[in-house]
Amino acid sequence: MDPRLKYIVDHYDSFKIGPDEPFPFHCVQCGKCCVHREDILLNPQDLFRMAKHLG
Repeated sequence: MDPRLKYIVDHYDSFKIGPDEPFPFHCVQCGKCCVHREDILLNPQDLFRMAKHLG
């Protein structure tokens, strides 16, 4: 088994987050994780940055 996968499996409980817990992530604009999804939520700062970027 891949060592990274084994680590995730062995520490699965520490990776769990609740539905209202914030979590850090970094978007690399690949479009693979959020295409055709309705559960990706943006906060007001995200919306402001997008609006500013798009003019």
